[in-house]
Amino acid sequence: MKTKIVLVMLGGVVAWLAYTRLSSRHPVQQQQPPPPPSIRAAMHGIIQQVQACYEHDANVPAELAITATLDVSRDADLGTRVDAAVHTDDGSPLSHEFASCMRATLETLALPAPEHAFHVTYPFEFRRAGM
Repeated sequence: MKTKIVLVMLGGVVAWLAYTRLSSRHPVQQQQPPPPPSIRAAMHGIIQQVQACYEHDANVPAELAITATLDVSRDADLGTRVDAAVHTDDGSPLSHEFASCMRATLETLALPAPEHAFHVTYPFEFRRAGM
């Protein structure tokens, strides 16, 4: 298993991004995910929206650790389909507004269409400025 961690700092928000290759949905025909630079570039393209999800919801704690899970597959109409889910690392509930915003944002990731579906996890740590 390979993990690459990137620290992104934007306007007082710190997001830890980790790329981890996990088992494919099709274990017999495993497909390598796009190279980490493709995933990092795609994530870089939406990091401001991720930051906005965090900053625009007053119900989100000043410090928050979440994990996003992405199921990436080929779609005949879209090319690449990304289904996202987010949850807190400590099991506490997320506000509906924040979770919906994060899912919607992550599902806009622009990735090359894979031959086979795969699963990626990204941990995020958010902190308000001055924390």
